[in-house]
Amino acid sequence: MSDTQQYAQQNPYGQQPPQPPMQPGQWQPVNPPAPPVKQQNWFMRHKILTGILGLFLFGIMASALGGGGDTPSAASSEPTTATSSAPPAAAAPAAPAAPAEPEVDPDDVGNEANPVTIVEGKAFDVRKFSYAAGWKVSSNSFGMEITNLKVTNNRGERDGAFVQIKYMKGTEVLATIDCNSDQILPGQTVTLSCFSTDKKPKGFDKVTINDTF
Repeated sequence: MSDTQQYAQQNPYGQQPPQPPMQPGQWQPVNPPAPPVKQQNWFMRHKILTGILGLFLFGIMASALGGGGDTPSAASSEPTTATSSAPPAAAAPAAPAAPAEPEVDPDDVGNEANPVTIVEGKAFDVRKFSYAAGWKVSSNSFGMEITNLKVTNNRGERDGAFVQIKYMKGTEVLATIDCNSDQILPGQTVTLSCFSTDKKPKGFDKVTINDTF
């Protein structure tokens, strides 16, 4: 019987037998303690916070170097509008005014140098000679004639009508009709006699009348 079995019989209550004393150099721990873990410093364990802190410190240093240590005033912090720095736009040059037509002496209106533009069949006045509406230009075997061209003398004195009616294209005279009357007393109305050997033209742009005397 072994020593353990003998001890078990002598100790029915289950007490552990006494361990024999260990000899020097023979003790080996069953679970040796793990070597101590080397602790990393705070910056290595918090890399994100370290990066943010570094950017913050870099921004402070850049502001200090760029600003020169001066604190900007309230006026300098306000945005500057484009109109305060840009020069005023130059005003567009005004278009040259059309030359004014020279004024014509009323006594010269209707003379050969200053004819009056008229429209066939419409009434018109030339220096207080009033021509009634309803006149008409027609063609005949000889050329042209005007019918029913009536004039009233409002000049205050006796006078006669001696006029030319011209068909114009620009400054070119295409055809001419001569008209005349006997002497007309103030306030009287007469019908003019008109004839022409010219054919009624096409392509004219205006019709004029002017005194011949």
